[in-house]
Amino acid sequence: MMKEGVFLQSGATLEEAMPLFEATGSSFIPVVRFGRDDAGPELWGALFQVDSLRALNRALTRMAAEEHS
Repeated sequence: MMKEGVFLQSGATLEEAMPLFEATGSSFIPVVRFGRDDAGPELWGALFQVDSLRALNRALTRMAAEEHS
């Protein structure tokens, strides 16, 4: 996936991640960081779609609770 340019940089937001899941249909996306040299992206981990959906659901639940309090 990284060779195809499909990855997220460390520190990416859910707003950046969710469209990538939609476009790729993948259950995970590599997370990379760029070193100080120009060696390209270094694999740092992976973000799983199920974890992203859980985080999004928690955020939406909090927002709804704040609006109704």
